[in-house]
Amino acid sequence: MPSDLKAALQTLKAALLGLRPTGENGFEGLLAEILNEITKQDFRLASSGLQLGVDGETLTGADHLSFEGKLYTGSINKNEVLTKITSIIASPSPPDLWILGATVEANTQLLGQARPAAAKNGIATLILDWPTASAVPPLAAACGMAAKRTASFLAAQLADKTLAADAKAALEIIAKEDAFAAASAQIAAQLAPGSLGAAIALERNTQWLNKTFADPHKARMDLGQRPKSATRRPTTIAICLASICPAQPGG
Repeated sequence: MPSDLKAALQTLKAALLGLRPTGENGFEGLLAEILNEITKQDFRLASSGLQLGVDGETLTGADHLSFEGKLYTGSINKNEVLTKITSIIASPSPPDLWILGATVEANTQLLGQARPAAAKNGIATLILDWPTASAVPPLAAACGMAAKRTASFLAAQLADKTLAADAKAALEIIAKEDAFAAASAQIAAQLAPGSLGAAIALERNTQWLNKTFADPHKARMDLGQRPKSATRRPTTIAICLASICPAQPGG
């Protein structure tokens, strides 16, 4: 039975590592349960061999969300994850938000390539991993946000029932920490229903308008005239216009 936060995190991680990596009864299934609880949207698992870079996704709701689960004890394979991102970008229906759930830390080299590649194509990212320096790692926080469903899932799927019971106690300890409140609030903000589409549209429009105002030739081509000089910076103008323009030409 864990007695403090450090022991609680170790216990929870041990329980997660006791799951199968894939399938509805494994780590992928747990992630779907957790995300169902947090977003109040139904996540469905992808069939093996037809995943196109995702293990599960929503089929209804204001935003299209998908996730990839990585049950690791060693480091994440950077090339494997980047290949997943490439597949998502090329898919017929890319998600608004791609979520990576991992039992180890996603290092800065991986995130430094994955996030810009996804963002360039209008896909937001949420990383639920296990950084060693985090007081409450994002994956642990997500488990705590769906504590009852997480505990129930572990109790049903783990062969070690003592470990499952200890994991339930661990979730109770984690939920009492100030660091959990901060981590869970950040996750909730990124998963707020209906928030992704508007944010992504604003970002896309801001990028396009910045390029347009910075290039007189492009402005003439896209807007029909060269923009007059202004005292405001182009970025300020672009942000103001992007917030009221529904879409960029051809978008």
